[in-house]
Amino acid sequence: MSAGRPRSFEEQEVITRATDLFWRQGYEATGLTQLLQHINMARQSLYNVFGEKRGLYLKCLEYYSQMDLERLDQRLSSSQSAYDSLCDCLLTFAAGPPAGEPAGCLIVHAACEFGRSDSEIGSIVQNHWNAMAARIGRSLENSIAGGDLPAGVNVLQTSRALTHTITAICVMQRAGVPADEMHQVANAAIEGIAVNTSF
Repeated sequence: MSAGRPRSFEEQEVITRATDLFWRQGYEATGLTQLLQHINMARQSLYNVFGEKRGLYLKCLEYYSQMDLERLDQRLSSSQSAYDSLCDCLLTFAAGPPAGEPAGCLIVHAACEFGRSDSEIGSIVQNHWNAMAARIGRSLENSIAGGDLPAGVNVLQTSRALTHTITAICVMQRAGVPADEMHQVANAAIEGIAVNTSF
């Protein structure tokens, strides 16, 4: 913290504001000066609390992952059947972000920006995808138990396929692909669930 400056900021507020900026612009495109202005924080305070810009970025990825998984849980646990909730979840992703929210997904953006070059970021990305697939897998199992899907559906394979269908939709959103094309992708994924069976 800079001399004479009280620690008046809330750490979570800083992470929330920084998450929004990284989500909109990416890591490399977000300069340190712009970041400090956006989060209303002095350079020394950033170093004292988060270590550096990258340290704050890692906190933002973890925060975003938690937020995104909680939202996925809500979408998959609606009052409808498990199958209907899963279908609606895919179509909601295809419909695009809520008003005022950046297009795409911060986790997917991180995966595209860093690839395999940063193992720590890569671990956060993979853990997020694994957590998504686990939730979708449970939804598929509940759909099978409820009689909406055949017992032969390969849950592991299908959950991974649907997770990365969502990933692809997020990339398409970022690239400005028309909404009707993303809707077609989501519908194709839904139609493919029941035929993805184990023998």
